[in-house]
Amino acid sequence: MKTIYLVRHAKAAKEPQQDDEKRLLLAQGVREAKAMAKRVRSAGVKPELIMASPAMRAAETANIFASELGYDENAILYKKELYEADRETLHKLIHKTDTAHDTVMLFGHNPALQDLAHELAQQEIELSPGSVIGISFSVAHWRNIAKGDGILQLFYSPDNLADNNKKITRQKLCKQLKKALHNVFQACDGQVAEKISSKTKRAAKKLAQKFIGYFDK
Repeated sequence: MKTIYLVRHAKAAKEPQQDDEKRLLLAQGVREAKAMAKRVRSAGVKPELIMASPAMRAAETANIFASELGYDENAILYKKELYEADRETLHKLIHKTDTAHDTVMLFGHNPALQDLAHELAQQEIELSPGSVIGISFSVAHWRNIAKGDGILQLFYSPDNLADNNKKITRQKLCKQLKKALHNVFQACDGQVAEKISSKTKRAAKKLAQKFIGYFDK
């Protein structure tokens, strides 16, 4: 099992004529990064490897998380390719990660991080500044990670933490219900199961929504 956590840098200052790589976190960004780091720690996350963009706003965010998670700040691996990277560049970086590490945390920038999250977990989630998304894979080697193989484990955002927690629960439930329904139909008639796969997906989505609504009452 491999798990990757994608963290977008927290809110940063943006002054005219300022070198983009030297932009620093706003006071609000520092507060939100600390809050997100505490939430991640409370979820039991312990990264074995932290890689970050060398841009100052990403480096600051990475250091805040490292401090909260008990990770040696001097061991953070700064990767130039994480700055101004595209989705494919990030994918290649992950594929080259040492298999000895099961839990990796990346600190970078949009749109690359968000695009990668969409590809790996097949989930439409907006990674606003300071957001954290955790995706796990049932593989032994990072090089075996492929599009759509990921399972969403957590998603925290400074924007609306409560709603995001509910959303991830609904998405995980939907995925499990879809698998269960497919297995039932497959056992009855394999051909029918394939023909109604799209209907099975819609049914799982509706059931998940009803369950979440029930527990909200």
